[in-house]
Amino acid sequence: MSQRELSFFEKYKHTVNFTLDGEEYTGVLSINASQILNLVIHNDKHDLLFAEEDRVINLPIICYEIGSRKTFTLHQSELQRGGQITCRYITTGSLLSNDIDQFEVHLTGISTWFERLRITEITDTELKRNTAIEKFLVDFTYQKNDYSIENHRYVSSPTTTPTEHLIQIEDCFIIKKKNEKFTLREVEKLALEIRNLFSLLLGYSLSIENLYIFSSSKRHDYKSLIFSSIIFEKIPFKNHHDTLCHYNNVSGWMLWETIITNYFKVKSFRTIWNRLVVSFSNSRTDIWQYQILSVVVTLEMYCEQESRGKGHKLNKAKFNELRSQLNDTLQTFIESNEFSEDEKLIIDGIETVIANLKNTSHPTLQQKYDFLMSKTSKDVKEAISFSNSDFDVLKKLRNSVAHGLKYETVVDGEITKEVQLKDRLLVLLMYFVFRELGFNDTQIARNMSGTFNPFIHNADLNKRARDKLAGTASFITLHEEIDLNRFSFVDCLVIDHDAKSDQLTFNEHLSYEIKHNKRNSGIADVRDFIRSKLLQNIDLEIEYVNTLYLSSGADEKCYYGAIVLTYK
Repeated sequence: MSQRELSFFEKYKHTVNFTLDGEEYTGVLSINASQILNLVIHNDKHDLLFAEEDRVINLPIICYEIGSRKTFTLHQSELQRGGQITCRYITTGSLLSNDIDQFEVHLTGISTWFERLRITEITDTELKRNTAIEKFLVDFTYQKNDYSIENHRYVSSPTTTPTEHLIQIEDCFIIKKKNEKFTLREVEKLALEIRNLFSLLLGYSLSIENLYIFSSSKRHDYKSLIFSSIIFEKIPFKNHHDTLCHYNNVSGWMLWETIITNYFKVKSFRTIWNRLVVSFSNSRTDIWQYQILSVVVTLEMYCEQESRGKGHKLNKAKFNELRSQLNDTLQTFIESNEFSEDEKLIIDGIETVIANLKNTSHPTLQQKYDFLMSKTSKDVKEAISFSNSDFDVLKKLRNSVAHGLKYETVVDGEITKEVQLKDRLLVLLMYFVFRELGFNDTQIARNMSGTFNPFIHNADLNKRARDKLAGTASFITLHEEIDLNRFSFVDCLVIDHDAKSDQLTFNEHLSYEIKHNKRNSGIADVRDFIRSKLLQNIDLEIEYVNTLYLSSGADEKCYYGAIVLTYK
């Protein structure tokens, strides 16, 4: 650890000297972000060990490590019984400036996401690697205060030996408060919001790794800050293509301002969607029912939000009259019958139901969910393919867990189906997340088409509908019928398109040439190979199609790679 750096993933213990109430003490300072930050005092004074109540310490406590020059400052501390001091924040150094207006937050996985896959060029005379990254700077408002956020990159090349060099790339975010100064509580809240935003954007549980505070007028005089926080996996994903949304997409679609502005403006990111950050992690709970339940509850919360005030209601007088008549009918029934103690419990339950009647056409989760899905486009529902029967399975599990009932899995003895349905529901929820961030349906489908994210793949989405929504595939119906089973999905087929008649036919000759003769032709590009087989004076366009859904008669088959020749 450098003199000014504290990592949220490391555990530190320092024997320190400090002053409290004008007296000097020695103690052990324990710094572990996944636990409560504390300082255990080495002292047998009765009033410290057996104080009648905990005492808030208003002033910062400066701790000097014995045997080194390291200094730490405890903020918002509390002296507890047993001679222990707990605190909310610890900063490095002894003096904390009052003009802190910026902080720098480092998140796990962000550097991998920004860097993507780049090639190092090696020649006889030099080694080249492009480390440039597109910068963004976005102004946003959060809780009536104005801020800006920008990305920043550090690149270094430490030498381990004369013949061994490393390239270290680290990306982070710098948040600046305009016109005012930060409090430590404000830094904490915003840093966690940035973590949640990028966790949702990438589809993984990210963690704060390092956090630094400083003044824009004294950028070099930074302090490392740490507080207790939930910590997820240190390496949330291995490659950039594992993420739900690629950096190139966000930049290429110019969505930075839209995403950041919407995140801090839309309330549901703090009341509903922040719950999904934990759901992305497989390390927080080993109980599969609760993993599924957390996702179902998130759906329930969003359904409640979207359906609130949108249903139909009875006139207030009519509703009150209805409830009054139900109560009168129940009371008449009670007075004319005798009940056992068990039966009285049932009657009490009926009275509670009547008292809690809701004046809405969306009183249950089922009806709220139906309302939500009625507003969702048919193409999206088809692509995600979260069916009514899928919903029924998860609703049954939710009711079983909530009421302590035994749950029978769909397939006896295994939970594979339930986990798949949970992942499919998670995809549906992420669709709503991305819509609220500002992505359109096509962009969301493209994100889901280009990712190796495990819950996307396990969800078993409707690939054809997803490709159609994303616009990443071509759909062609042949004018004549052929046997599609004659060809493998990796065969590169050639389709002739007559622009005048708009008819599409299968070119068997050129398809045969590609399959049997291209490999030994010495021509790398299949389009150039096709040109070599055609007459030079033919007026046509050659288009390469990555994914083709080819229909002939009642049959359709997907091919990965095809050539469309358009004759003008």
